Amino acid sequence: MLQQKTHAHSHAPALPRWLSLYDALPLHLAFSTLLAGLWLIRFLLTGHKSFGLFLWNLFLAWIPFFFSLGMAWVARPKPRLSLALFLLGSLWLLFFPNAPYLITDLIHLRPRNFPFWFDTLLLFGFALHGLLLGMSSLHRVHTLIHNATSHLIGWIAISLFLGLTSFGMYLGRVERWNSWDLLTQPLPTLRAITEKIFFPLHHPTAWAFTATTFLFLFISYLFFLPIHTSSHPSTSPPPTDSEDRPSRP
Repeated sequence: MLQQKTHAHSHAPALPRWLSLYDALPLHLAFSTLLAGLWLIRFLLTGHKSFGLFLWNLFLAWIPFFFSLGMAWVARPKPRLSLALFLLGSLWLLFFPNAPYLITDLIHLRPRNFPFWFDTLLLFGFALHGLLLGMSSLHRVHTLIHNATSHLIGWIAISLFLGLTSFGMYLGRVERWNSWDLLTQPLPTLRAITEKIFFPLHHPTAWAFTATTFLFLFISYLFFLPIHTSSHPSTSPPPTDSEDRPSRP
């Protein structure tokens, strides 16, 4: 009896199953609703649309999350590479930088004619939610690649994705390019990209930004992995006393 009680209390707290559905989709929706509500309160009290662009940026951060859900649906029941998965993955990668990009919006934090603590929580909330949406979709894509290929290829792909994402965040924050500019303005966008690649010594800020952001995102993802695992516990029951002992011949 004592050993069974020990097993019962040896597991970390986990989310209820309905909250952890689809990579915690209900929690993400609740977080977005909270942020939109806080922004609306600020707007009603001040009459100013300050930080209204953050709502648009948050919407963009949701796009790769839903693309990753689509990739998981296409890969059912057995993960395998396919044209549909490649196209969805390409769209996911194109829009993925929009999620962690919200972190860079913290540069807009400064005292205004409104309680500074409120604005601090609001902007930090947008940044945190964007990072969580990004890490969640990244983990889903990582799982798909891992299951379809191998452990090593999965980590190589994720490292490559985070490197491209960090470079994309530079293009968005510093040079003010958008993800869809590759489709609407392909030549100017590609010219801006190739200049950084072929003449890196002429653009030290671009590569310092990219390297620093890559390390930040990669370490953030490593922190995210055990948290994500603990919120999706195994449904198999813990071993009992009889299961711990080998069966007798």
